[in-house]
Amino acid sequence: MRMHYRKAALAAMALLLGAAVAGGPFALAQANGTHSAIAAEALSAIAAAPLPESTIYSLYPGGMSYDIRHPGDQLLVKNGVTYLSLKELSLAFRDIVWSADSRGVLTATGPNRKLTWGAGSKIAYTNFGKTTMAAAPIRSNGQWYYPLKSLAAWAGGEVKLSNGGELFVDYTPKSILAGDPQGWYWVRRDNGIVYAAVGGELPHTIGWSNVRAYQYYGMTATKLEEGDTVLLAVYHVYGEPMLGTELYQLVIRDGKLDLQTKISYYGFHSTTSVETSEEGYHVLMGSGSVLLLDEAGEVAKKLDAALLMGEEQDSYTLEYISLEDGIALVRPYTSGLLQLVDLERGTRIALYRELLPAEEGELLDSWGKLEFDYPTDRLSLVKREGNIFTFEHTALAGSEKSTLTYEWKRE
Repeated sequence: MRMHYRKAALAAMALLLGAAVAGGPFALAQANGTHSAIAAEALSAIAAAPLPESTIYSLYPGGMSYDIRHPGDQLLVKNGVTYLSLKELSLAFRDIVWSADSRGVLTATGPNRKLTWGAGSKIAYTNFGKTTMAAAPIRSNGQWYYPLKSLAAWAGGEVKLSNGGELFVDYTPKSILAGDPQGWYWVRRDNGIVYAAVGGELPHTIGWSNVRAYQYYGMTATKLEEGDTVLLAVYHVYGEPMLGTELYQLVIRDGKLDLQTKISYYGFHSTTSVETSEEGYHVLMGSGSVLLLDEAGEVAKKLDAALLMGEEQDSYTLEYISLEDGIALVRPYTSGLLQLVDLERGTRIALYRELLPAEEGELLDSWGKLEFDYPTDRLSLVKREGNIFTFEHTALAGSEKSTLTYEWKRE
């Protein structure tokens, strides 16, 4: 069984490496159906966990490119000036908030910069004074377009044109952006400074975090129900191959950075934890502890990693927790073997020993935990009803799924 699984994993790894040589991730995405079928079984064991859909995750974080010969509704070229639509400005310059009213008046804001530019004028106003642009904004087919080169220069980028007619916007965001007009938040990628603004205000500093995000990254902003508390989650995936993942969680209270946590992972396994407890407390993952926050951003409970992990020194994910009942499902990152932890007694049960066939249990015990094709126990929680936990299990060889239940009893 192990040899069957390993062959599939090696095939998947070969496909990944081949794609990198032949043209990178897009080549992998275009792999034919036969290759995809061969690799499907093992990809879950060798692929790093993806970022949430709501985050910015670009294969090319250093810029955007456009075919000027086929501009569509993105570009407009008139009298030798290239214009970009408002939507495309937001994509090309991702750490700047772009907005325009019905008259075409443009407002752009980011850390230490603000621009206001009215239609029909080449003069724009910034927080440093007025500046002259290459041309005035123009309206075409119901939407506004703005001179690209002028805005790129203001933002700190550059526009290049290849001999083949490809227009490249060379711009690397300095910050990560999330939020909405009621509250925008930026975190500097290089030094962790946190900024905030409402609407089109000039952003102001609200704290200094330990965030460092040099490669692929993203951020979400969650407004809590009480007060003006906001929870920011910053994701950073790094390395070649991309096996490193860092999760930073920042709590913004009363307009200031109040609390922050960080946990790091390196390997092939999932890095996903639950966002809330059974009671609705927000889960903040840290390398040394887990914090549970109420809707006001107050720490309702702190759980030390030693309680969750025992003597095992490792990163971990949290797949379920109930403070009221004092139980949690914890998965040590390296072993990937799900444990049911009694938070009151400090005891833990390795669920694979209770639920999996003896053959699979012996296989997991003998398999090197650091090998790239190590599958973990392939248990995932479906639901809890009273003391009954229901899990879905995918066989270690093949793709057969089964439903398993475990009855928890506090002895």
